[in-house]
Formats: sequence, C-alpha cells, structure tokens
Amino acid sequence: MKNTPQTLLLLLALLFCQTTQLFSQKIGGGPINLHVNCTGGCDMNYIRQEIDYLEHVRDQGLADVQAFINRIRSGNGGSVYELSFTGLNEFEGLNQELVYETNPNQVRDEVREGLLKRIEAGLLPYLLKSGLEEEIEIKVNYVAKEVEEEAVEEVDPWDFWIFEVSGSGNLNKESQRESINLEFGFEADRVTEEWKFGADIEFNLNESRFESDEDVFVSTRKRHFFDGRAIKSLGNHWAAGVFGGLSHNTFRNLDFSYYLSPAIEYSLYPYSEAIRREITLVYNLNFEQNDYIEETIYGATKEGLLRQSLRLSARFRQPWGSLFASLEASNYMHDFSKNRARLNGFVNVRLFQGFNLRFNTEIELIRDLITLPAGESSLEDILLRQRQIATDFTTSFGVGISYTFGSAYNSIVNPRL
Repeated sequence: MKNTPQTLLLLLALLFCQTTQLFSQKIGGGPINLHVNCTGGCDMNYIRQEIDYLEHVRDQGLADVQAFINRIRSGNGGSVYELSFTGLNEFEGLNQELVYETNPNQVRDEVREGLLKRIEAGLLPYLLKSGLEEEIEIKVNYVAKEVEEEAVEEVDPWDFWIFEVSGSGNLNKESQRESINLEFGFEADRVTEEWKFGADIEFNLNESRFESDEDVFVSTRKRHFFDGRAIKSLGNHWAAGVFGGLSHNTFRNLDFSYYLSPAIEYSLYPYSEAIRREITLVYNLNFEQNDYIEETIYGATKEGLLRQSLRLSARFRQPWGSLFASLEASNYMHDFSKNRARLNGFVNVRLFQGFNLRFNTEIELIRDLITLPAGESSLEDILLRQRQIATDFTTSFGVGISYTFGSAYNSIVNPRL
C-alpha cells in the first residue's frame, strides 16, 4: 500500500483524460467549424443561437469555413453587407461572396433576420458537401406571377432623396455649476450611380455657468453652419465634386463665413471594391470669405482666402484585420508658410491564435491659425474654452492588445441577467 497515493493520482489523471476527451468530442464534434467575423452591425449571439447546427469557433485558424462580413452605409440611409465565405480543409477552394442590403425603415430585428438568412444561404454549399443534404429542408416564400410583356418601371416618389431631422438637449446642474447644450439639425442626401448630392444644417448652443465665492463665470459658444455638396462619378476610378457652405462659429472667431471648394478624386482600386479595400487621392481648391468677431492677430476684420489641400487615404478590411490611414496637407495660397499637415489612422491586426494588436494615432502640425483674435487670452477663455488658443501641434496615440484563450468551441447563448 506504499504506492497508494501514486496509484490514486494515476487513476485521477486517467479519469481526467477520459473526461476531457469525451467533453471535447461533445463540444467539438460538429460537422463544420464556423468562424464569423463582422465589422459592425451583427448580432453575434443571435447568429450563434440560430445556426446551432454548426460549431462556432472564436479563432479563424480552427475554422473549416470563415465568414467575413463588412458593412458600409448606403445612399438610402441603410447599409450594405458584403459576405465573403472562404472554405478550408475539406472545403479548400470553395469560396463565394454575397451581398445583403437594408433600408432605414427596417427595425433591428428585421435587419438581423435578413442577414441571418443570407449567411445561411452562403453556408448551403458547405452543408451539401459535408454530407448533410438529407437534413436540409428548403422553403421558398415566393408565388410565381404572370409577367406582363412590357415591364413597368417602378417610380420612386422621393426620387432617391433621404431626409433626417434631429434635435437634442442636455442640462446638467450642481450647486455651483450648470451647463446646457442644445442642438438641432437637418440632413438631406440623394445618391445614385452617377450623382451624389447632400446638405447638412446644424444649430448648436453650449452655455456653462460656474460660481466661485462671489465670482460668476459664464461661457457661451455658438456654432451654426450649412454645408452642401454635389459629386459626379467619372467612371470606375475618378470623381469630381463641388462643396460649399456658410457658418457662424464663436470659438473660431467667425461672425460669418462662406466657402466654395471644387475637388477631384482618384481611386487606385475600382469603387466597386471600396467595401473591402480603397486607396484614394483627393485634391481641393477652397475659396473662403471670413468676417471676424474680433480683429485677428494679423489685423484683419474681414478677408478672402484661397487654400489648397491634398489628401491620401487608405482603408483595408481583410481577414487579417483592418487598417485605415489618412495623410493630408494644406496651405493658403497667399502665404505658403501658413500651412497644416495631419496624419491619422488605426490598425487592428490578428497576429496569431487569440492574439490581437491595435494602434491608433493622430498627429497634426498647425501653422495656419489666421483666424485667432488679437490680444492675450484670459484665464477664463483658456479654462472655459470660449475661443481657440494658439498652438503649433496636436497629438494623440493609443495602443492596445488582447489575448483570448480557453475553449475554442462554445455555441451556447445564455441571456440570463
């Protein structure tokens, strides 16, 4: 009996191995391992709950089928989802792409149900190849109708225009401090294959009041603007547009300002691929007329300015992650020393199983603050941000990592608490 502890440990180890093996067979024994990666707008709990006949794996390296879903906003205010299915292992080479479109009148439940149906349609070839054809039932909710000889063109009573009216108010109050923020807006958009029109109107009032002993500080900022745009498609790689607007902005020392800006854009990839990858170069020539609230540091009370800008942007949504970067440079034509450069972007990368790395940054070099009011900024201006303060640059940088480990197979959805 001297070896009783060792024997007991050996038996426990064998029992643990057998239990683990049975547990793994139970959890990971499905016909297909599925990995779904969505850039936004997907109810993953709903997808896992409804597609319960497959094993959902959290790491794409363990998948037999990878489903990548990218989402962008469409011209009618809804969304376009591009679904890309990639087969691995026994499904190697079995790839396909589908598209699912929504409109702004659909509620969330309708959107997720429609997206689920499109995902299941994309999975059908893999289910057939896996030998589950006997378990599949097909139901088609369609009744054939006689088609007239002459097709009737559907007329849109709104002519592709989408309108949105918004408003919000926020009040915060304490014994010695209170603030109120009011915002009202109107937006109109019309998007077709050839043209893109849009207009935005916004009224914003922000007022804060502070009490300290016998002193009372009041900060009021007003920002009202109208922006309009008309953009013409010039094929698969080119577009041209005209932008214009009016504004009143107390923070920027603008009593009244208007601008007109023609622009041209070149896309390295066809616009049809923008949902997955895009590299664009945009050139703007901007004329603006400014009437100032206070005389500026250059002695101007009003002036007309001509400014040019060039922006290079890149965006990729791929199985390895996503990337966005934008580099923009601008200058005033009357004085090239009045310029600005801005770099911003982010990257999310899946390095290996369960490990994700992300970076985001923004760097701006500022040499063109010609609207600054003359005179010294008071302590009240600085603390309450009543007006713009002189600066040569702004920077921000962020980095993050995440590592997920544990069970790779878990399709259980438990909504309790």
